[in-house]
Parts: sequence; C-alpha cells; structure tokens
Amino acid sequence: MVVPSFPNPGLDVDGVGCVPLPLIDHTANMVTSVGEQAPCGRSMGTILDTAVGDAIQIDASNIRFMNPKWVEKEVWSGLGCPPYTSPPRCELYKLLLYKHGAR
Repeated sequence: MVVPSFPNPGLDVDGVGCVPLPLIDHTANMVTSVGEQAPCGRSMGTILDTAVGDAIQIDASNIRFMNPKWVEKEVWSGLGCPPYTSPPRCELYKLLLYKHGAR
C-alpha cells in the first residue's frame, strides 16, 4: 500500500545502497543477499527453522534512513498517533524481510 502523504524513509542498506519502495523482487533479492536467516522463537528456545518462520534479518547498524523528513515527530503524526506529553521512543532493532508466503 502506498500512502502519498507518508514520506519515503530513504532506506539505505550496507551492501545494497538505496532501497526503493515499494519493494520489487530484484531489490528484495539484493537485500536478502546481505542479510542472514532470522531465528524464530519456539517453545523454550530460539531456533533457525524455516518451517516455523522464514525471514532474513539485517542488523540496525547496517541500516540508515536518509530522508530528512523521516523524523520521529513527522512519523508519529503521519501514522495518526495522538500527541504525547512525552513522545514514544523509536529505536530500530533490526530489519526483517519475510519471504513471499512466509509466516
């Protein structure tokens, strides 16, 4: 879904460069090539099992948002969140790219 009033984040991934959105297969394959299989939680442990979850992960240290309009204040208001006296803190943990049809 494309929301015209929502700014493109200008996603930049190490080893790929600028990632245009919406994501197309060719670019998704490039992002996949620099990531690693994401583990998933199951019962009492975390495992690598694509039958449970099939996603590629990229650590936050390898990702940047280059669009200066992609700032916390504008993102929260763009999402329609109410104003806060103390705004929520946004902290990127990692980028997950789920394969087509994955859970």
